[in-house]
Amino acid sequence: LEQKNKDVLKNARLLCMISPGKALMAALAVIGGAALTAALMPLSIFLVLAIVPAIVQYTVSYLVYELAEDYILT
Repeated sequence: LEQKNKDVLKNARLLCMISPGKALMAALAVIGGAALTAALMPLSIFLVLAIVPAIVQYTVSYLVYELAEDYILT
């Protein structure tokens, strides 16, 4: 389903207004991933470049799936 950026942002804003708790948890997951990336930067480039962004993306997708299923896909 292809949409213009304006429509995607409108849908995201509406989902955040419907469920601010899940939106906050998703934002905290991204902030936590960024903090973990910054903390582990000198230790392992592979961990920073591959694993941390994947975990953050999985967490955000998990939190948003229920809202998307209820309000967009049906």
